[in-house]
Amino acid sequence: MKIFDFFRKEIPVNVEEVLHDFFYNYKVLLSEANDKLKELKITYDSIRKTIRLKSVGFENSEEIITDTLTKRSRIKEVIKTINYFKKKYYKTTYLSNISAKILCEKYGLVKSDVKYYGGEVPERCLTAIENLEIDPKDEIYSITFLPKATNFFGNIDCFSNENIVGEKFPLEIIAHFSEFKFSSKFKPNKKKSIVNIRLILKPVYHKNNLHYIIITTW
Repeated sequence: MKIFDFFRKEIPVNVEEVLHDFFYNYKVLLSEANDKLKELKITYDSIRKTIRLKSVGFENSEEIITDTLTKRSRIKEVIKTINYFKKKYYKTTYLSNISAKILCEKYGLVKSDVKYYGGEVPERCLTAIENLEIDPKDEIYSITFLPKATNFFGNIDCFSNENIVGEKFPLEIIAHFSEFKFSSKFKPNKKKSIVNIRLILKPVYHKNNLHYIIITTW
């Protein structure tokens, strides 16, 4: 079966399986990150060999060590970010921006601003949203007028929590396409899905990147 055919077909999964993927994705990321760190271990022997290579003319050999150190630094940042949000917002669940996109694609779900959602919201979920307290430094704001900004998120040119000049990013919801009230011009992936779930996401800012915390689900 071609991969495109897989993405088009209806996926017979249960709610518990989908929720597990979303709520425990951070554990998968942590496990993968720690495994990667072990693979990128820098030993005394590797440093010594780099010095020996350079002494006989291989001037760029030190780039191997530098590249490894850079990769290790990035992986450690992933681990620190996950632990930061898990410790600070222990009643919620961390979800990376990339993971949100991958899981939505996997299960045929759509992620969008809550303003487009046309369904009902249970009282307990509304209360959870209202009671969520976010540290101002973790809030994320849109900046739409920077000429050289990179388009990170939809039609928003940039995001930051430094020198606040824009509006807070709105809450987002993951649900089936049929539950949204989109304009006719907006047509996201309509891959069929029988998964009947909704997750409320709070966009947060950390280390110049967009992340999410899952507030509630029904």
